[in-house]
Parts: sequence; C-alpha cells; structure tokens
Amino acid sequence: MANTIQLKRKSTTGMSGVSLSRGEVLHNEADDILWIGEGSSPSNIEVGGRGYYVTKGTTQTVGGAKTFSSSSNSFTGNGSGLTTLNGSNISSGTVAAARLPDLDDITAPSGNVSINSNKIVNLAAPSAGTDAVNKTYADSLIADPNLTGTPTAPTPSANDNSTNIATTAYVQAELTALIGGASAAYDTLGELATALTNNDSDIATITTALGNRLRIDVNSQGLSATEKTNAQTNMLGVTFANTTIDGGTISG
Repeated sequence: MANTIQLKRKSTTGMSGVSLSRGEVLHNEADDILWIGEGSSPSNIEVGGRGYYVTKGTTQTVGGAKTFSSSSNSFTGNGSGLTTLNGSNISSGTVAAARLPDLDDITAPSGNVSINSNKIVNLAAPSAGTDAVNKTYADSLIADPNLTGTPTAPTPSANDNSTNIATTAYVQAELTALIGGASAAYDTLGELATALTNNDSDIATITTALGNRLRIDVNSQGLSATEKTNAQTNMLGVTFANTTIDGGTISG
C-alpha cells in the first residue's frame, strides 16, 4: 500500500499568526504557496507554488521588485501582449516591440540619440518654443514667413531689377544715386516741390520768354505779320515789306 504524506493546509490568504516548526510544511490554498518552517516564529520560507514563483504556462500577476543578477537574462517574444512597461527602470539594453505608455517613462538620455536614419513621424504642430517642428509646419513658415527681430539678406548689385530682396543698404545706395550731387536743401522731393511752388511766377515768366524767341531749327514757326515785322526790325534794324532775297540781291 502506498504511503500518503499529508501536509498542513490553510484556506485563508496570508500567513499572519502561523508558526511552523523547523521542517514543517504548509500549503496555503488561498495563495497557492508552499511554506516550510525554520523553527523560529514567525520565520516561514516560501518554497513553491504558483502564488510565489513564476510559472511557464499560466497567467500570473507578479508583484514586487525583481532583480536579475546575470547579464545574460533576457525576455523573448514579440511583446505584442505587453501593454505597460515602466521604461524609467531600464538603464541600458534594448526594448523591442514592447508598447510603452509614453516617452515620459523613459529616462532622459545623457548623450546624443541615434535613430539609425529613421524618421520621427506623426508629430503634432508645435505650440511651445521647445517643441519639435514637423515638416508641414516648417514648409508653411518658408512659404509665408513672418520675420521678427533683425533678419539680414545679401545686398543686390546696383540697379538690380529682379525679385531679390532689397536690403536697406541697397535702397540707400539707389537713393544716393538718384539724388546725385544735389545740395542738402534740394535732396528730397518735398524740398524740390517747395522750391518750385515758391518760384511759380519766375517759371511762368521764363516759359513765356522762351515762347517769344525766334526759332532757328524749323522754317514754319507760324509767326503772325506783326511778329515777322518785329523780328526783322530786331534782327536787322529795318523792315522789309513783301521783300524777296535772291542770290544776295535784296529787291522790293
């Protein structure tokens, strides 16, 4: 007949108030933990059971801090079922295929971070000065820039007639060329307008006098009979009525 070994058992959770003799074994059915006594209350040692050790084939909730002493320890699998991982406790190594709750759980790097020529995608439009900028936002600034501060640009060459940006240096050079050698009293349009307005009567007098001059560049000035007589008198000191000059002989 086979021998049967019976163990002490406990049907409620926890081991509060339980004292086991040295070598005495107890199975806590509520926690599914196997205990062995050390003989000095209340020092009992967990030695087995799904409630204390990680098993290979069942779903378990593992609590408390776990330390792996060997650098060769690793987790394998594709991580598809891993929904939460506190990345702040990972000091080195690689976490692949695990779904992190957010980047705030990862310890801030102390050096440069390489993403192996990959792209960071789906960035939101920035709102703070330290936010990362996505391409859409950068393209909008380039297409319609709102410049602030004191932006600079290359100065175009003199008389540039292109779509280049006209710097203040270019504008000043063009104004200087336009003014030429004009004195300070007449180097603005306002000063010229004032000077012309103040001398309207003089300009009218000069214009009238020029209109009364006898022209030498055309032979059809359209002078009246009186104007012709006055011209002869003023030029020759005499008046010729119906006079024709032919070959140096004056007749009439």
